[in-house]
Amino acid sequence: MCAVINPELDRLARAKYISVTTYRRDGTPVATPVWVVAEGGYLQVITARDSGKVKRLRNNAEVAIAPCDVLGELQGDPVPGTAAIIEDPALVERVERLIGGRYALLGRLFIWWSRVRKRESVVLALDVPDSAA
Repeated sequence: MCAVINPELDRLARAKYISVTTYRRDGTPVATPVWVVAEGGYLQVITARDSGKVKRLRNNAEVAIAPCDVLGELQGDPVPGTAAIIEDPALVERVERLIGGRYALLGRLFIWWSRVRKRESVVLALDVPDSAA
């Protein structure tokens, strides 16, 4: 059996940062650069449960995702997608470990600092449609 590969997911997963654009109730886009890992056919991001992007996603699960630099300057074309907010503590911990592994010391410091601040985190599972489908 041969694995099906989503080229859009692969392109975005290779980026050091991705820009995740969420939408306010009035449709205004809000872009945020984030760290990302890919697992299980989704791009996965850690964020605070009470962050603006989570609040916006509770009203509208549509997103636009593009590779970017640390400042959010796009480095490729955005693709539409959807986001699911996952609050399962085991998955949050797993994705934190993956972020810590991918982003080395800086990633581990980010996770540590989130815990010191007692920040409740969630995972955003970003579904990216296959452009070839």
